[in-house]
Amino acid sequence: MTGFEETLTSTTEWNDPAVYEWGSEPAHATLVTYDTLTQAVRADRSASPFRLSLDGDWKFRWSANPESRLPDFAEEDADDSGWDMIPVPSSWQLHGYDYPIGANTVLPWTGANGENEQPAPTGDYPHAPTRYNPVGQYRTTFELPDGWAGRRTFIQFEGVESAYYVWINGRRIGYREDSYTRGEFDLTPYVRSGRNVLAVEVYRWSTGSYLENQDNVRLSGIFRSVLLLSRPPVLIRDFTVRTPLVDDFSEAALELSVDVRDYAGARTEGEFQVRAALFDGTDAGAAELWSRSAPVEPADSGRDASAALTEPVLSPRLWSAERPELYTLVVELCDPNGVVVDRVSTRAGFRRVEIVDGVYRINGRPISLRGVNRHEWNPRTGRTLSSADMIADIRLMKQSNINAVRTSHYPNDPRWYEFADEYGLYVFDEANNETHINRIDADGRPNIPGDRPELRAPLLWRMRNLVDRDKNHACVIAWSIGNESGVGSNLKAMYDWAKGYDPTRPVSYQDSTGSGSPIVPSDISDFDGDFYPPVPELIDRAGRDPRPYLLVEYAFSQGNTSGYLDETWAAIRENPGRVAGGFLWDWADKGLWWEIPGRPGEEFLAYGGDWGDDPNDEGAHMSGLLLSDRTSTPKLEEAKLAYQPVSITLVDPDTWTVRIANEYLFTSLDGHALHWAVTEDGNTVTSGTIAGRQLSTEPLSSADIALPSSLPEPLRAGSEYRLELSIVLDAPTAWAETGHVVARAQSALPVVAPAPALIPPAELDSPQVRETSEMIEVAGDDYAVRIDRATGRLTSLRYDGRELLASDLMPNFWRAPNDPELSIPEFRATLPEPSVPWRGVGEDWAISGIEWSSIPGGVRVTVRGSVTTAVPFRPGNRITTSPQSIVYTIYGNGQVDVLSTFEPVPDTPHPQVVGTTFGLRPELAAIEWYGRGPGESTADRRASAFFGRYSGSVPDQVTRYSRPQDSGNKADTRWAALTDDAGRGVLLVAGGSMYLNAQPNSPDELAGHRHWHEVPESWRTVVRVDAAQEGLLGGNWDLLTRPEKYSNTPAKGPYSLLYRMLPLREGQDPAAVATQYVETRPEQGE
Repeated sequence: MTGFEETLTSTTEWNDPAVYEWGSEPAHATLVTYDTLTQAVRADRSASPFRLSLDGDWKFRWSANPESRLPDFAEEDADDSGWDMIPVPSSWQLHGYDYPIGANTVLPWTGANGENEQPAPTGDYPHAPTRYNPVGQYRTTFELPDGWAGRRTFIQFEGVESAYYVWINGRRIGYREDSYTRGEFDLTPYVRSGRNVLAVEVYRWSTGSYLENQDNVRLSGIFRSVLLLSRPPVLIRDFTVRTPLVDDFSEAALELSVDVRDYAGARTEGEFQVRAALFDGTDAGAAELWSRSAPVEPADSGRDASAALTEPVLSPRLWSAERPELYTLVVELCDPNGVVVDRVSTRAGFRRVEIVDGVYRINGRPISLRGVNRHEWNPRTGRTLSSADMIADIRLMKQSNINAVRTSHYPNDPRWYEFADEYGLYVFDEANNETHINRIDADGRPNIPGDRPELRAPLLWRMRNLVDRDKNHACVIAWSIGNESGVGSNLKAMYDWAKGYDPTRPVSYQDSTGSGSPIVPSDISDFDGDFYPPVPELIDRAGRDPRPYLLVEYAFSQGNTSGYLDETWAAIRENPGRVAGGFLWDWADKGLWWEIPGRPGEEFLAYGGDWGDDPNDEGAHMSGLLLSDRTSTPKLEEAKLAYQPVSITLVDPDTWTVRIANEYLFTSLDGHALHWAVTEDGNTVTSGTIAGRQLSTEPLSSADIALPSSLPEPLRAGSEYRLELSIVLDAPTAWAETGHVVARAQSALPVVAPAPALIPPAELDSPQVRETSEMIEVAGDDYAVRIDRATGRLTSLRYDGRELLASDLMPNFWRAPNDPELSIPEFRATLPEPSVPWRGVGEDWAISGIEWSSIPGGVRVTVRGSVTTAVPFRPGNRITTSPQSIVYTIYGNGQVDVLSTFEPVPDTPHPQVVGTTFGLRPELAAIEWYGRGPGESTADRRASAFFGRYSGSVPDQVTRYSRPQDSGNKADTRWAALTDDAGRGVLLVAGGSMYLNAQPNSPDELAGHRHWHEVPESWRTVVRVDAAQEGLLGGNWDLLTRPEKYSNTPAKGPYSLLYRMLPLREGQDPAAVATQYVETRPEQGE
């Protein structure tokens, strides 16, 4: 350690855990002074003449460490003419300085990131880094607006990461940590008329950073808005609104307490009055319901004066996420002459949240949290969000049946809570406390924060910063003391303070590390719960403790995953009252648009490790239901279905009776409509609508509805019939248009259609067979099929003289691994991904025999052989050899039947897929299919993919998850056509059902790449037809391998699938052609 490093370690605030702020104002509710009552009712803070935004371009200088920063930069006459400009708010890493770090549990400044000053992953508590700890120095100027003279001037920083000093006109006035809550400083003694110089010095890391080890991309800078506020000499410093309700919710009280600060020596007590007026709604013309006054009471020396009043409200409109009813409360401070000297306002919602007999309730009814964790993120601006960004997120959440958000893992931008109040979202508001250093020390206690006495005060301060800022928001239905920080007396102190200060809300926390029990200690949380529990254990775990059982994180959604969400919510619905719900992890990937090296003007979505950051946790932060740019994924569709607030079930097919179960707490279905349709092989044959007034389904009740429907007569031969049902909005809302689908269901109708008239094989001309020592060719007038004797592969498929294959048809046992299979780095060494023993195995199919024989109307070629795994692997940790055969049956009409059979021996590793693969010519890039769609579906994620007839381009079937991996799968496919632009190509028809995958690249081409721009350009359409697939995994960290029912175990063998390949010519309907085939009888495939 250098002498300078020793000095920094011993003397600076940012390197002293005992110092977390000085010179800043105590936290308070978000407020601004309004000049008129009309402005206050509108509650648009940006329109107040006493608020000035300092957002814009500031002068900026970056230094790699504190030693190299410019010491005198804050002087008024400092020469900044050569400095760069940077937008405020923003993170400096997004403007060419320093680099982002993608980290999960590891402290980001350890190892090479911090020039090896501190060891990875836990660092050297309590010391902040000094060798590489970038410092950003900011300068800007402002002039006070007219009318601000003689008033108090405050500056507010809504978010600065991670520690900063503030100077005004050369005077250093304060220091602050806690990156995600408002820092406010009184500038009054130092500002003047004319030009004022503001300087800010931001440190990337401080000792406070040990408490801010949130799993995300790590950035720094002034990332939220900077504001100047003008307040009167005697002002409303803070106010608290509470809305207790009587037990039948017919009456409420509005309780208001106001803190008044007197900077003028005006002796407010007994002479000043606080006047409150409640307005019925949020419109500018909302009617005033009442206006009441209360005197400002005297206070002890050095404390704010206060006033309090309570006023009844009869028959209040209650706030909930379903019905976000808001009032407007205007609070005025009046001098002895009745003149208003200060005026503030807030939206107010009347609601009660409580836990009664172990049940979490809102307004008396058991709440079901269908939530999501959300990091603040934009792939271009990082943590800096616009109002439009936030509203877009909320609208999409509401459209996706998400009713709750956990602000993982820090307080969000203040505007977020206003939008959540307005649009209706339940919020678990989380303090800026996540150490991730909850590993157990030698005495069995968590490391940080644990019981460390020097962390008690800063943690309590962070908790108060959160609660005092957000306490008046109806949307906040619980406080959270943080995330993944173990247990200890410091967390208990946070819990105790929050419970004492605000008894109207429960307090949440979920990490029992260090307690000796999986049950969350009751002295740090009002909820029990687990991170990512397996579905089969969910209900048993939910009954182990009398508190509500809550999943604050579940179904880790990194990459192509989120399996068995339908099973999770089926268990919750089947056991009412056992699970309060949960928050999916998480809303969106946290990638950044970054220029592709060596390719100017081209971008990719970068994540951990792409910026030279080391250590990093790769794509652990790419775990969203949405991609970073807010492109939706099939994971979100699955969540929407699992979360839907109305369940629809066909209970009696004979009478067309459906049961509608309304899971809304406060919303009847009057404002909805029921659409129904009967489909025949995916095509609608009859449909109708039932208006909401006919549904008569009140909240938390069900009703049976008889549909005026019937089946077509006669039934079409070979067809499948299904009933599709959807509940849609009958009128627009703030978050969706008329016709938006709220809930849907699909049921197979138990009817047996006549068998189709198949082609008799005896009517077909027998194919010609040509043999050589190298191949067997079977051909007719307009088709030819070639099979290689050495490899057993189908190497050529020609229709009408045109070759369709671009690569051979062969057995296949792997797919490009998804993110859960690749795992996160800390698990990878002990749990290698499952494609390892199967890569290349199908290509190396060892042939033991090949023979052909004539059958009526065709030729059968039987290929027998075996496949041998590449490396020893679980469960037996040995190399295994298992029989694998393919029977090709070629008929005189050009139909090629492929029957592939795999017979795994005991201890064979579980292959991800079992089937065949081949490549088609690149022009065969259009796909139409009958099966599940339109989005991808898999063995364990298919509930939201309904049966239908769909079409698109092959490249569009791919979901571009952050890392190239398998996607575009189609479960339960009946047939699929792969054609060129003219509709010519090949039709694949399942002998029952098949998993189908068609995409531009093979597993070999996808695997091993971090990004899509690294994947080689496609030269074919790669097709997989599988008899079996393993599930994607459900993101359950304590169950890192798949449930048995989604695993391809040897005991489930043999695995066999028959599918047909038919020529498809221009103008032909693939659905019609799919019924015109020769049936291969079982004995023919033996």
